[in-house]
Amino acid sequence: MGLGALGAIPAFVVVYFVMAQINVQSPLTPWELACIQGTLMVLLGIPAVTAMVRRKTEDLRNSMWVEAAEALGATRSRIGMRHILPMLKEDLLLVLVNEVILTLCLVGQLGIFGLFLGGTIRYMDPLMYVSRTHEWAGMIGQARTSLQANQWMLAGPLLAYLLAVAGFYTLLRGMEQRYRAGYHNYPKI
Repeated sequence: MGLGALGAIPAFVVVYFVMAQINVQSPLTPWELACIQGTLMVLLGIPAVTAMVRRKTEDLRNSMWVEAAEALGATRSRIGMRHILPMLKEDLLLVLVNEVILTLCLVGQLGIFGLFLGGTIRYMDPLMYVSRTHEWAGMIGQARTSLQANQWMLAGPLLAYLLAVAGFYTLLRGMEQRYRAGYHNYPKI
C-alpha cells in the first residue's frame, strides 16, 4: 500500500481508532494525552502539506529568475533562501491557517463521538462521557446526550467553537484575497 493510498483514509478514522484505546479512562495526564493526539494529527497532516510544498517548490524552481540565478552561479542554499522561500512564505501561511481549521474540525468530530482532547471519563450509570479538560468540543460532545432536556447547555460551547472556526475561515479568505490582489497589481512578478 503506497503513501497515496493512505491519503484516502480520513484522518478522523485513524485518530479515532488509535485514541479510543488510550483516551477513555486513561491513567495518563490530560497534557500527555493531548500531546499524543496532537502528534498523531500532525503526523497525519504532514504528507498533504509536504506534497503541496514540493509541488510549489518545483514550480518556482522552473521559473526564469531561479534559472537566471543558477546561470550566475548561485548555490542551492542561496536559491532556496533568496528566491524560493520568500515566494513560498504566503503559501505556507495559508496552509498553516487552513490546517488550523482542519484541526478544529477534526477535534470537533472527535468530540461528537465522545473522544475528547485531553482525555475522556466514562461513567457507567447512566452511561455518560465527560471531558477531563472541559474544552469546547468536549463540552459540545457532553451536551449532545442531554440535548432534549437542556438545550441551553449546548449553546455556549457551540457558539464559541463556531466563532473560532468562522474566524479562522474568514482570516483565510481575507489572506487569499489580499495575496490575489497583490498578484493582480503586479502580474509579471
